[in-house]
Formats: sequence, structure tokens, C-alpha cells
Amino acid sequence: MKKIFITILLAALMPFAAGAQDARQRTAETIVADALAQLPAQTPKAFDSLMQELAATGADGIRMMAAMLVPAAEGKNAPVEYAINGVVSYVTAAGREELAREIRAGLTDAVAASTDKPNQAFLLSQLQLCATAAEAPVFVKYAADEYLADYAVRGLISTPGTDGEILALIDASPAPDALLAYAAAEKRLAAAEPALLKWAADPKTGTPTKEAVYNALAKCGTAASIAPQRPTDTPSRKRTQRAPTSPCSHGSRLQETARPSPPPRPCAKPACRRTSGPQVWE
Repeated sequence: MKKIFITILLAALMPFAAGAQDARQRTAETIVADALAQLPAQTPKAFDSLMQELAATGADGIRMMAAMLVPAAEGKNAPVEYAINGVVSYVTAAGREELAREIRAGLTDAVAASTDKPNQAFLLSQLQLCATAAEAPVFVKYAADEYLADYAVRGLISTPGTDGEILALIDASPAPDALLAYAAAEKRLAAAEPALLKWAADPKTGTPTKEAVYNALAKCGTAASIAPQRPTDTPSRKRTQRAPTSPCSHGSRLQETARPSPPPRPCAKPACRRTSGPQVWE
């Protein structure tokens, strides 16, 4: 009887023992391979379960999957990209900060290890989704790369606490830069105004870049930025300027820009006198 009881007890415990054994013995490589083989998942619940397993592999799992990415000419990356993006989405949910920290570490290493620009761009885009200020140096590193600059700067824009890094890039830029001007506008960086004013005044600044600079000054500039945004020496600007309606009308250039001029005030002697500056009522 005792033997029968023990046999029954062991049989009842076998499923739990098998599950514990699987969790302990499956390596990260096995978990990654198993999960990729089951994607795309049949149901949202199954997908979440697979992402949970992959996220549990931490930085190692991300590095393994990133190493599977190949240049576009050599194969398809869609399944691996799908898995990486799924893991990033999973760990950015509330209450999964520890998992997110591991995934950020894996993505940081993966970007540095990759030698393929499109794959690096993809990995930077994933890091952007979960980055903190601690990952700012990763984006700064690639901000001057012709192919990766857009991904890197957008990563800085979307990451809280990166104002200093963007300002440093603006100050160090050897020439006016439309992408950095865009970053200043998006982050509302008032401290960037002096550099932006220099870029606006630089005769070498091309039209698209100058437009980005004017947009940034409009969003984060002070009164000092008003004049540079109202150039009067271009033909198109001359055609659109409003002619004075009366020698007695008055108002600042800012008022002309911000709202329509008030109706002209009738003149009576002595009503007003001209000066070399704004007209003055007596």
C-alpha cells in the first residue's frame, strides 16, 4: 500500500517537476529558437507568453536575436525584427522596469556590434522606444553618421532628460544643421537660441535648413528672434509686405506680424509728426 501511495504521489508531482526542470535547464539559445519557431503566434495570449519567455532571457536574448539579423541582400529579417519589437513592446508596459533595463542593455550592445547600417537603424529605433537618459550616449555616438543621424537624433528627442546632449551637439556642429534645429524646436530648447540666431544669419545656410532654423526660433526663441524671422530683402517678402495705410498709423513690427493693423487714425493738425523711428503722437 505504501508503495502504491508513493507511486501515485510521484505521478501527481511529475508535471510540476517537468515544468521546473524546463525553466531551469533551457538555455537562452533554446528559448530564443523555440519562440522564433512559434511566431507568428496564433492568439494574443500565446504571443504575450512567448514575449514573456524572450524578455526573461534579458540582454543575452536580445544580443542573440540581433546577431541573427543579416544584410537585406542575404536574407529576410522580418521574423527576428518582429520578435525584437514584440519584446520591446512587452517590457515597456508598466511594472516591467527591470526587464526593460536588461533589454536596453542588450540593444545597446547590439547596435555597437552590428556592421550593417539598416540593421543598426532598426536597433536604434527599438532602443528609442524604451530608452532613458542613461542611453543618451548611444544616440550621440551616431548623431553625426550620415545614415544613422536621423534615427539617433530622433532617439534623443523622444528620450526625457537629453536636453544637454542636444545643446552640446548644436554647439559642436561645424555648420547649420536642419536636423538639430528640428530637435531644438521639438524639445523647446530656449538655450539653443544664440546658436540658432547665428545659423539664421549665416549666408551659407541653405533654404531648407534656414526654414528649420526659423521654425525652431519660433518655438523656443525670445524677442531677439523676431527680426531674423522677418527678412525684408527677398523678392517674395517684398511683394507680401503691407503698405502703410496712413502716415499716422503706428505700431511695432511685432504687431504687424502678430495681428492685423488697427484702422487708420484720422490726422488733424497738429496730429502727428514724423521721426526717423516710429511715428509719435503728440
